[in-house]
Amino acid sequence: MKITYNQILSGKNIPKSQLYLIHGDPYHLLNDIQNVIFPKSTNEKNTLIHYIDSDFTPDDIRQDIESKTLFSDKTNVVLNVLTSSIPKKLASYIQEINIPDDVKIILKINNTNFSFKKTKFFSFVEKKHMAIEVKPLVGKFLNEWIISRFRKHSIKFTTKSLDLMKEAHDGDSSAIAQEIYKISIIGNNDLDSYLENTHKSSKFSELDLIDSMLDNNNKKSLKIFKYLQQSNFSEVYLLQILQLEVRKIISCKVDISPEPYIPSFKINKYHALSEINDIDYFYKILSVCSAIDSKIKSSTEKNYIWNSLKKVINLLSSSNCQSILSKDLVLHEYS
Repeated sequence: MKITYNQILSGKNIPKSQLYLIHGDPYHLLNDIQNVIFPKSTNEKNTLIHYIDSDFTPDDIRQDIESKTLFSDKTNVVLNVLTSSIPKKLASYIQEINIPDDVKIILKINNTNFSFKKTKFFSFVEKKHMAIEVKPLVGKFLNEWIISRFRKHSIKFTTKSLDLMKEAHDGDSSAIAQEIYKISIIGNNDLDSYLENTHKSSKFSELDLIDSMLDNNNKKSLKIFKYLQQSNFSEVYLLQILQLEVRKIISCKVDISPEPYIPSFKINKYHALSEINDIDYFYKILSVCSAIDSKIKSSTEKNYIWNSLKKVINLLSSSNCQSILSKDLVLHEYS
């Protein structure tokens, strides 16, 4: 069986299954679906979480899946795949075992490759269990998702402030999720008031960082970066911003999907920046971002994450960025 996140947003219930494969992008929506299937309030103590990397062996999860639980009726197992594809050992193990009745498994992978859906493992899941696909939210689905988050956190909003929120983050639901989280922590439940106060009180914002990078002003970019870091700016949100900016630059050279939004008054700056280096160079910066993303998901090496983000900004905001780090060094350092 299969279902999409858009169908869930439209009110379709997730069919019951013992194994759920949640795949696609952005990653935070995969987590949203996990929280629907395994609500934190009721199943947190019975949920066992594993991170699957290239060194995975079935023994890492065998006991949690195959052992009968003694002190609870059900066990939930979440397998977060950190690699770009399902490890062969994991795929074989999942297809061979008989999942006990008191065990439910969520398998999450941040994979949008069409070829992934042509694999034998994917066909197995569709036939025997449940596959849930996630794609970037656009149009009415993005509006519905944002409004549901506003209501969840009791945030008052208007059509204007909703549009401003989308515009400020280029319709990126990951960035918007971070912003809503900040609003919920601050406790200002009026979106119009929050947006006005944030604009007035911040010395620098992520929008200033983008402008300085587009101007090839490396000195100012690093100054803003330091300010954001000292202000406890979300590294997850900053990474999303940098990835989006690189995608915008790449879109000036080749067609990509989904096509990122570039304001008409900034299009010339993106085209100018795209001419500084060849397209492979910018794809390699995306690879750097992917490596940082893996570190963030595994919640390790915070200093590494911020130092790596700084290097990405260096690579994007200097007119002689080729000389900052050679292409081979970029790949070596983040491999």
